[in-house]
Amino acid sequence: MTMETSWRRFSRGIRRYLPKDRFVRSAMILAGGTTLAQGLAVLLSPILTRLYTPNDFGLLAIYSSILAMAMNIASFRYEFAIPIPEDNQTAIDLLALCMALVFFTSVLGTLGFVFFYDELSNIRQIGSLKQYIWFLPIGFLLAGAFQVLNYWAVRERLYPTIARTSLSLGIAGIVTQLGLGFLKTGSFGLLLGQVIGQSAGIGTLAKQFWKKNKDNIHSISIARIRLAASR
Repeated sequence: MTMETSWRRFSRGIRRYLPKDRFVRSAMILAGGTTLAQGLAVLLSPILTRLYTPNDFGLLAIYSSILAMAMNIASFRYEFAIPIPEDNQTAIDLLALCMALVFFTSVLGTLGFVFFYDELSNIRQIGSLKQYIWFLPIGFLLAGAFQVLNYWAVRERLYPTIARTSLSLGIAGIVTQLGLGFLKTGSFGLLLGQVIGQSAGIGTLAKQFWKKNKDNIHSISIARIRLAASR
């Protein structure tokens, strides 16, 4: 029995006990996936605190804070508009715009690190990351792409998929951090686990998007993207 099959059976069992109201069911499914992921992190935190030092967690907090602020400009907040259009093609055009912006801002950020590395290192928060500073543009690109695809999943009301993805993110991140922690990799293990934990669901969401919209992707054009962005 595959993990996906097991999840489907588990989901069907849980749905029997959920309210009939569609909105309430959707909200509970989304909250359930997030709660399970966070609960897993809390449950395993005593082990993580023995595998990593306070300094390691300090670097993780700095990385997470910088990334959280940077994510506000990943796709210029156009991802908020993806669930809104009535016609699917406009939503796909918006998704293409968001992905292009995520790639553009990631490249821009990487070039900034390349040309202004010494200046940025003098900023205490960024400089403290030192050799791990390159996790920022990588994490930015992956988390940005996941964020865009997640809004598309909300548009399609793929709430069980979103919940499953949230749980997968939590598991992938924690497993990576635990495995690398036992290998004594220090801050590297925590940061890599965080990157994986923020982007592990990209493949699942991208697969769902391709399955539903592969025929519409060929209709994407610069003119349509500009029109959707202007609107």
